Amino acid sequence: MRKAVRAAEVVFDREVDGLWIAEVAGMPGALAYGKTKQGARAKAEGIAKHTGLKPGDL
Repeated sequence: MRKAVRAAEVVFDREVDGLWIAEVAGMPGALAYGKTKQGARAKAEGIAKHTGLKPGDL
């Protein structure tokens, strides 16, 4: 049986130096910087997956 996986919302912001910040909504501390928006997203999602937590688990 497969478990339903809830999609995580990723929120973006951009620093004055041009770096992107991606934060997984509902997961405090699951944020990452990247030179590109896609790079920041990939890093933040990796952090979230590594914790084994899903948004709303905290």
